[in-house]
Amino acid sequence: MSQLQKIQRHRPWTPTWRFILTGVVVWLAVVMALPSHAQAPAVNVTQYNRVGNGGSFFTADPLEKKYIDATLSAAYKKQGDVFAAFSDKQPGTVAVYRFYNPITYAHFYTTDEIERKALTETAAGRGWNYEGVSFYAYASAASGRVSVNRFWFQGGGVNDFFGLHRYLVGAATFSAIDDLLASPPLPPGRSEGVAFYGINIAPSSAPKAGRDSARFLTQATFGIKNPEQVDALEREGYTSWISAQFSLPQMQTSQYLRDIEARGERIEEQHPYEAVWQHMLFGNDQLRARITFALSQITVISNIAPDQNNWALVSWWDMLARNAFSSYRQLLEDVTLHPAMGYYLNMLGNQKEDLAINRNPNENFAREVLQLFSIGLNELNLDGSVKRDAGGKVIPTYDQKIVEGFAKVFTGWNHAGNDTKDANTFFNYKENWQAPMQAWAMHHSEGTKTILGGITLPAKQTPEKDLNDALDVIANHQNVGPFIGKRLIQALVTSNPSPAYVERVARTFNNNGNGVRGDMKSVIRAVLLDAEARNAPSTDITKYGKQREPVLRFTQLMRAANAKADNGRNSVWWLDSADDALGQSPLLAPSVFNFFSPLYTRAGPIAQAGLVAPEFQISTEAQVVGATNFLHNVVASEGFGYRDESKLKFNLASYATLESNPSELVDVLALLFTSGQLSDASRAIIVGAVSKLGTQVGERTKAAITLLLATPDFVIQR
Repeated sequence: MSQLQKIQRHRPWTPTWRFILTGVVVWLAVVMALPSHAQAPAVNVTQYNRVGNGGSFFTADPLEKKYIDATLSAAYKKQGDVFAAFSDKQPGTVAVYRFYNPITYAHFYTTDEIERKALTETAAGRGWNYEGVSFYAYASAASGRVSVNRFWFQGGGVNDFFGLHRYLVGAATFSAIDDLLASPPLPPGRSEGVAFYGINIAPSSAPKAGRDSARFLTQATFGIKNPEQVDALEREGYTSWISAQFSLPQMQTSQYLRDIEARGERIEEQHPYEAVWQHMLFGNDQLRARITFALSQITVISNIAPDQNNWALVSWWDMLARNAFSSYRQLLEDVTLHPAMGYYLNMLGNQKEDLAINRNPNENFAREVLQLFSIGLNELNLDGSVKRDAGGKVIPTYDQKIVEGFAKVFTGWNHAGNDTKDANTFFNYKENWQAPMQAWAMHHSEGTKTILGGITLPAKQTPEKDLNDALDVIANHQNVGPFIGKRLIQALVTSNPSPAYVERVARTFNNNGNGVRGDMKSVIRAVLLDAEARNAPSTDITKYGKQREPVLRFTQLMRAANAKADNGRNSVWWLDSADDALGQSPLLAPSVFNFFSPLYTRAGPIAQAGLVAPEFQISTEAQVVGATNFLHNVVASEGFGYRDESKLKFNLASYATLESNPSELVDVLALLFTSGQLSDASRAIIVGAVSKLGTQVGERTKAAITLLLATPDFVIQR
């Protein structure tokens, strides 16, 4: 268990906590005390898939596993231990016979004596070699057992047996076949039902590949919708998935508002939030949406007052989404010139200095674009560590003189669409909240401007020239790669990346391999495909992982519950209340410093270990209780919303067939909510609790989801 998980699990219990949650704790204690009915497996069965055709191969023989791993790993892709069976005949079990076809390189399994006899009697004609009893399994379903389903695909031979067979553990739908490796696409096929039943094993023994695919989707999207998405990623591969996401059209939140307006509705304060939640929950461009959310917490504007224009908010979100896959330099320019940022940090209408009346340019944006959006306070090494001088002191990236220089750069800008030749329109302007700001030269500082790196911009440059030169200097500063790279790693993968991980991402930022600096697509690939992202370190595990932001907990719930509104919209608006909502909501950060600092640590074991835990800054007692109750109420209400036609209603029908098998139900949900990393202790509690419920459709699923939402395995993303 990581330090983050320990803190989440062992928070101090106040009277408020005890009052609200005592009943749950007592009930769970009773459940934990119940005797276990799980049967100890005789031996784990390992699944391999044949490379090239995806044919399934099972073995329970340790020597055979060792031989395949040592000599045939190029031909057989190991999927891991998938169920348990017996090496000898046991009461209630049947023999599982194995055949091999040297022509198609396919294996076939059957418990049917008629099939066995047909194949063994005509083996030479059909090309099948009988390999004996593979193991003993069950012929009927029961608690603690998992189905092994058989699928047949036409192989071009003279009979059904000559085709290719695949086996899917723990599912019964033809479309859900796991890890299809065949190319070209599969020929026509059919389901042949359950071949036999194995003993369900702990999720920790589930195929590692599937768990990591779930981890990847957890990092790169707003939540896994169903196991089929994990299966599809297994087939497609991470690199292809990312490339496909890059090519998807951007969902426009501005268009969402225009559609509302076209229906005759007046645009109200809640509609920008509705549009943003629509993108996060339902946008096909999930990677773009997830990066946009991350960028919105690095380059922050907020409507917490509220006083931002409604159209400015959606235009801002669309601008970030557009630049999620562009370049950092373009992002920096578009952030600088967006009127929402201009309004938030006082660059909109910022005037040049006038010593006669003791007026100096506003320094707000100049300070934050350096401290928060690009380079930070201190010089950094490429691995993100702080540089120090010969005396061991940190080296500041800028001082007050540099802030004053940048403040002069950012003068003379205001709303687009006005006459920039007329000095008075700078004050008597027509608002335009969706176009980049434009410059009034007569209101721009004309003197020299000292900026980063000892560079001084010449006097009398145009506002546009000063701005471009200044942004070029910022974007090319050595800090930007490690600074922005680490922020993205923290947002997507882990709060405490190793210096080597940060350096690899920073090097990609500095050069994408083709001499291009700040290529966001390459940086995103570097963050998500790094070995440290794909393989949680087996040593020093206490440093790995991050708390899942409240927003991401909510989106995972709604996506896994297939929540949709009758009118195709939603009424998810303000969820920033810590008392009765999430304590976090997009575009509603309490300040330009976001909801939490990337440098925040929590006193106690986290701080003592030298770790940061950014999301724990908003994990107050009120927020933890409020968010837990909020999510519980969403599940109990089977949805969320304020209007019937816009309420997001759960559709749990896809889980109905699993409810008769609590173990299988919990394992499927654990794949979605915990990337298959649910601890054995938590799993035992949840399976036991769900098993005690009746058979009313949906009740077991809701109970399992409610308990999963409260587990450290869900709250801490690993």
